[in-house]
This record gives sequence, C-alpha cells and structure tokens, in this order.
Amino acid sequence: MYAIGLETTAAQSAADLTAGRGFSVGDEIADQNGNMFKFVQASGTLAQYDIVAINTAGIAQAITSALGNAGGVVGVMQAGLSSAEYGYAQILGVTTIQVLSTCSSGVALYTSGTAGKLDDASASQVKIAGVQLLANQTASGTGLAILVTRPFVAL
Repeated sequence: MYAIGLETTAAQSAADLTAGRGFSVGDEIADQNGNMFKFVQASGTLAQYDIVAINTAGIAQAITSALGNAGGVVGVMQAGLSSAEYGYAQILGVTTIQVLSTCSSGVALYTSGTAGKLDDASASQVKIAGVQLLANQTASGTGLAILVTRPFVAL
C-alpha cells in the first residue's frame, strides 16, 4: 500500500485510530521514495531510531538478545513512542539507527546490552541481518544506516 502524506515521525493514539487517522496494526506502507514501514503499537517506551522486535500481532519492543533469540521481524522506530501508542517502524530503505560507540561501517551488527541499540560486538548477542552502517560510528548515539533488505534476526 502506498500512502501520500505519510507522517512516519508522528506518534498516534488509540483515539487517532478510532477517528480513522491511522492504519491497522501490522499494515505495511510505502512512501514516495520506496521506503517501507510497518504500523506498530509500542510495548513500553521506545526512542526514535530504536531497533525494535515486532511480533505477529504488530507489537514493537526495543530489541534485546532475548527478543532476538525469539526471531521475527525487526524495524527501526521513526518516532519516540510511549507504551500503547502507535507509530511506524521502518523495514526497508535508508534511515538512521541507534548504535553504541565505535561501531565500524560494513560489518555485522548485533543486539547489545542496551535495549533498542545495536553494536558490532558479537559476544553473547544476536546478529541482525539486513542492517549496515554507511560510516564508522565513533561515539554512542545515532548512525546513518542502510537497510538493504528487510532486517531480521539471523539465528
């Protein structure tokens, strides 16, 4: 489904959905640039650009190694959400992601000890395939990434 005027960086409440100003949880939407988003509901507080695990009911949680071990769809939150709010997780295209310090470009990224953040250290963590930094990250925070395919847990 394509959506004109899609506001991926806005949080939505249950009242917005009741008023017909949203999609159904789990819907996938493309913007005019070909980026793909999944409409999700937050389970817990999510920061903008957090990496999230999305279950089959469309519920998004900041990814951890435990959630990674469960497998499933992975996305990048485009807005900060409070628990039970609705928003968009990007699943295809160029976006920004949350990483820990000193992540190298062009290497595999893994879950980390910080929920929602990825790192290039693999010890006791789960690989997230389909996410790659375009430039080295020298400090904790956000880094530009390209999602070459729909990201997923690589078990």
